[in-house]
Amino acid sequence: MTCTVHAFDALPEFVIEKLEANPRLLSKRTAADIKSELGATTAEQNELALSALKEAIDLLEAGKLDPSKIASFISQKLNPKNEADSGTTDHCLATTSKSGAFQSQPNCHHPNFHSRAQR
Repeated sequence: MTCTVHAFDALPEFVIEKLEANPRLLSKRTAADIKSELGATTAEQNELALSALKEAIDLLEAGKLDPSKIASFISQKLNPKNEADSGTTDHCLATTSKSGAFQSQPNCHHPNFHSRAQR
């Protein structure tokens, strides 16, 4: 359990500030995934990774990105070649329905962006 607490501590300050305002914004698992993704970046990728994280948090707050997809979102921004090879775009973002459940965009054909409920 201690390692997930450290995951929150390892997040950038702008994310910590968002969590102070809304503690339910990210789960411990999502924080750990973000920490892992940011930890795997090179020094050259750091600025791009932080920019992608800011974009992902904005999308999350707008209800346009499933929290569990943030690390994948960052990875796609860092590795656009993988995105082109798979034939997907970052437009395959999950949205929330009136019930609060996440659902993928209808034109998304990438299995990683579909919610578990749709599988």
